[in-house]
Amino acid sequence: MSQEETRIQQEILLRLGARRGIRVFRMNTGMAVDPSTGQRVRFGTPGMADILVLIRDRYVWLEVKTATGRQSEPQRNFQAAVRSIGGVCEVVRSADEADGVIACLLP
Repeated sequence: MSQEETRIQQEILLRLGARRGIRVFRMNTGMAVDPSTGQRVRFGTPGMADILVLIRDRYVWLEVKTATGRQSEPQRNFQAAVRSIGGVCEVVRSADEADGVIACLLP
């Protein structure tokens, strides 16, 4: 993940986190090593979007990309899976775009 993508994520988390009536979570995927056993432990789901937003009884996944960034195949698969059950999963490239997605879902 690029520094630019990290910066956009932080801006989104701060902006959406300041809104009333919603909760915002940074989701991570990857692998860590248990220092006591040396065993590798995977966490998250491959392709899982970067940010989860809870709005009352709705959930919204946001995949953060830079202006030129593109989704990987696992990310496209995750987006399709979320949408297949009526969920919202969008690619956003700025805090303004993320705010726009959320604004459409608020009463």
